[in-house]
Amino acid sequence: MKSIALANGHVSVRLPGAPRASNGGGTPAYCRQGIVAQIVSDLRTGRGVVLVGAEGTGKTFLARRATEQLSADYLLVQVRGSSIAATMPYGAIRYLLNELDDVSDHPLAVLRGLTRLLRERAAGRPILLFVDDAQDLDALAALVVAQLALAADVRLLVVCDDLTQSSGDLLQLWRDGVLRRIDVGQLTPDEAAEWFQLTYGSSISRAASDALWEASGGHPRYLEALTPVQMNAHALVEQDGVWVLSGRPFRYQGAGLDTLQTAAGSGSADERAVLDILALSGGLTLDQLLQVVPAAAIDRLERSHTLMMGVGSQPRVRLASRLIMHVLRRQVRTGRSRELYAAVRAAVGEGMLTAATQVSLATWALDCGVGLSGEEALSAARLALEMGNPAEGLRLVTSAGAGTDEAGFLDIAVVEARALLALGDRTGAATVLQRHRPSNATGPLRTTSEWTVLQASLLTAQTGTTNESVPLLIAVRSRLAQAVAGPQESAQELGAAKEEVDLALAHQALYAGRYRDAAEELAALYATARSPQRRMLAGRWLCQAWTLLGKSGDAARLAEEIQLHDAASADVTPETGPRLDWAATGVFFAHSTEHPGLVPGQGTAAGSFPGVRAGAAQELAAGLLNAYCGRAEDALAQLRPAISQLKQLNSEGELGAALAAAGFASALLGRTGDALEFLASGDERKPSSHLIASVRSYFAVLASAEMGSRSQAAGKMARLAEAERGTCAPLLELMFLAAAVRLGTNRLAGRLRTVAAGMQGELARASSLYAQGLQEQDATLLLTAASAASAMHDDLFARDAARAAMKRAEETTDRFTMRAAQQQVRTSLRRLGSVLPSDEDGQALTEREQEVAVLAASGASNRAIAAAMNISIRTVEGHLYQIYAKLQVTNRAELKTTFA
Repeated sequence: MKSIALANGHVSVRLPGAPRASNGGGTPAYCRQGIVAQIVSDLRTGRGVVLVGAEGTGKTFLARRATEQLSADYLLVQVRGSSIAATMPYGAIRYLLNELDDVSDHPLAVLRGLTRLLRERAAGRPILLFVDDAQDLDALAALVVAQLALAADVRLLVVCDDLTQSSGDLLQLWRDGVLRRIDVGQLTPDEAAEWFQLTYGSSISRAASDALWEASGGHPRYLEALTPVQMNAHALVEQDGVWVLSGRPFRYQGAGLDTLQTAAGSGSADERAVLDILALSGGLTLDQLLQVVPAAAIDRLERSHTLMMGVGSQPRVRLASRLIMHVLRRQVRTGRSRELYAAVRAAVGEGMLTAATQVSLATWALDCGVGLSGEEALSAARLALEMGNPAEGLRLVTSAGAGTDEAGFLDIAVVEARALLALGDRTGAATVLQRHRPSNATGPLRTTSEWTVLQASLLTAQTGTTNESVPLLIAVRSRLAQAVAGPQESAQELGAAKEEVDLALAHQALYAGRYRDAAEELAALYATARSPQRRMLAGRWLCQAWTLLGKSGDAARLAEEIQLHDAASADVTPETGPRLDWAATGVFFAHSTEHPGLVPGQGTAAGSFPGVRAGAAQELAAGLLNAYCGRAEDALAQLRPAISQLKQLNSEGELGAALAAAGFASALLGRTGDALEFLASGDERKPSSHLIASVRSYFAVLASAEMGSRSQAAGKMARLAEAERGTCAPLLELMFLAAAVRLGTNRLAGRLRTVAAGMQGELARASSLYAQGLQEQDATLLLTAASAASAMHDDLFARDAARAAMKRAEETTDRFTMRAAQQQVRTSLRRLGSVLPSDEDGQALTEREQEVAVLAASGASNRAIAAAMNISIRTVEGHLYQIYAKLQVTNRAELKTTFA
């Protein structure tokens, strides 16, 4: 199945450094300059290189880029294998043999004749023999090429799909060490984003690049074909100069993609059956697939990287590219689809059905026109929602039709509203819920409770408060507590309904900033919930609550436990939200869902609405973290795409936090106009959770401190810290207090120390040391606080603490501590990049003084420095006088320590 094998092999060379500029040509390999550099280096210093990778991974382009760099110094000879040439003796090198006079077809004669011909052309230069599609060389051509490569003046560059399928002579060259092997596989997500920027000369959001990568399977050729189709379909749109996802589904038909429909190749009937089944079903567990097709066919396709195998006790098998799945699906006729469906359904018994398989088979049944009862469709729709696939859930529940009674109507309406809400359609969800209101007198209580959970979520999103939603949830929980199992609903169903309501109440508590209440609810749910999905979600939210409560160590241990559980179960689909350092940045762990239980699953398409939200949340979280730590350029590189993506999603609350952080980052860089524009674009009146509102306020006040009055900003931070006492969120209180103290309100140092003493984690420790150092006017403690902050890469905090240490050391004439503090300030400023220095950073060396200092610290004498810089010795002495005074050093030994 070579023609559709996907590039998923190991890439042994991954070097960064490609230029950030458009190439204007749409070539997928430009983002792999490191591989090109490695090829060139190996050919100059060694005997040869073999590039190995599946078709379409850009191997030939990489090889050609390397030959371009070598063409001035080498005679380039190109040979290309093909299926036609492979049928003829010396087929691929026949064009060279035609230039020889009366040479027999004996390999030795051919070798001598070609060696003479190539050396005459080279005229003393070395020869570079470039062989493409080497697996299609005939045996004689491969023999001659291998023998040519043994000559001292010949370098061999071989490109092939599979080295084991190439001639034994070429394989032996690799085994003997003549050829160095470089495996070229699929693009990583980061490389896919870089490819887009280089190809189109524009930025792209994390959500959009991830969606393109997932749809293409990281295959460069598929990525190149998919991207313009999504642009034309407006699934990919430009927002403020950044390409983002619109939320529309990806298209897998159109110019550039239709040609792939004939790429199925000529594999065996068993292999084709595997491909068709996986394309039509979307994926099955390995055990299920083995009930229908032989293991050998699966093994062959996995070796060619056409399939992807999941992990866990029931590994799920799927096609490596969503594009190929859609292409193959279109090729299968309805009759064959029904035959395969019947075969799979008959082979996979009820005992083998997982939740993912039930959804797969239900959607497959709809596709091929097999009858699906309303009950089956509704059940599959619920499972699809639990797995994080609301689009499939909506399609299935729509096919279920109307129920036979009021309870049936309400069941369908609830599932439909859940799907719409997960797809970002609040208006549609509200309309469905209002059209089908539950009656207290009739219908299962579990359905009524589910309706109430959804209604409460919509009310909170609409009003920005939990004042109306919480009483609704408490009332329905009270009814559930008094309910008795009966014919309409079992004790298990009532228990599940209660868990959903408990989870919703915990979510409301998180939204409102009642973190202790949330932690109590979530801890109980994590310990007792029957549903793995609800238990894992409770655990994730408990991590957030504990972090905000100052229990970052407990949160980190729980996060590790959750990851272990996720890895152990194929049916538990983890949230793909931000993964952050719990100890320092739990404040930025923003929700990526509107309703408890609606989380993107492992099977969720990156381009779907839940996938877009998850990708935007990740990019936002990374940008907020960099802004908090003062890495302004990095922060803006992530926040700008996140802002554009959030605008498309109409996520006003998160957008406000992103804009405030971007304003602060711009202010740090001295770009006042940009900062004011970002800050003016936010709307504080938009509904948002307590956490998001706190983050927005934090960055907005910090931005005002950089552009205006630090004392006024310090006062605002102090008031924000005071407000957090009522929410019992020590981490937020600590962050506001630390900011106020760093802005000059030293009278709050005692309170900062007290709050930090009751918390876990390195941030609390660094804050406690900083507060103690200020209280006791101890430069050493302040410097220790700076080192602790620097160790966790909180470079802005490290700079501020080192500034305070430097000031106190100067007052006490502690020259040793002052030098160490100056060194820490310089380290922090270097890490902060383009953040503007200030007078508080000490006297800066001029560019000339910096040159002299570096040379002197390296041990150079005054005479040597003068000669190197073409200045007089007296000028060197003058520079050193200024350097010693500024850096508080007295000799070269101290200077060397300072520059270590």
